[in-house]
Amino acid sequence: MNNKVDPILVKTVDVSLILYAEHDFNASTFNARVTASTLSDFYSCITSAIGTLRGPLHGGANEAAMQFLKQFKSKEQADEELNKIFGQKKLIMGFGHRVYKNGDPRNAIIKK
Repeated sequence: MNNKVDPILVKTVDVSLILYAEHDFNASTFNARVTASTLSDFYSCITSAIGTLRGPLHGGANEAAMQFLKQFKSKEQADEELNKIFGQKKLIMGFGHRVYKNGDPRNAIIKK
């Protein structure tokens, strides 16, 4: 069994967690900070933040986005359906942000 972890995956999770933590003072950031204020260990702080993010009123958009994407069987089908949705000016759950009107600045960072 290979116990080596791909450094790209490690960096991706690290950057993702930093971006979540620095993204406004949301519920998961608040929860992680409350846990840290009790002098709990790092893993408990991150676990409590992820647990909060799991709630449908906070991180549910991420799960909704994944469910939305699973319906497409090919890139071509996704392109066709998305163009229809965009043409109707409908919102797509999990893409965009209620605070950012000109794009989420975290996108450029996570794409690297």
